[in-house]
Amino acid sequence: MTRWARERIYDKNTLFDEQTERGFSVVELLDFFKYANFVPERILFPSLLSYVLYYNPDAFPLLNFGGKMAVKSAFRFDELFMENRVGRALSFATFSVWKKI
Repeated sequence: MTRWARERIYDKNTLFDEQTERGFSVVELLDFFKYANFVPERILFPSLLSYVLYYNPDAFPLLNFGGKMAVKSAFRFDELFMENRVGRALSFATFSVWKKI
């Protein structure tokens, strides 16, 4: 799903460059760090509904509407999923902190 969305964004928006940007799957990201002998301290999946609707107007300009309360409400909803399988499956980004072993 994220690959499809990214391709649509690249097709419609000249601010994004498919030649120099690359999306990694969560599995690829985890494998890179594990191969380099790191273990995860924390992994979050923060780019959910609030990201799509409000935090990335360059990618989704038509969805950038609503006031401060709408953003806070969407983010509160996102917080329910940032550290679980739902967030992992639907997030457009991963934030991680790693420790060398």
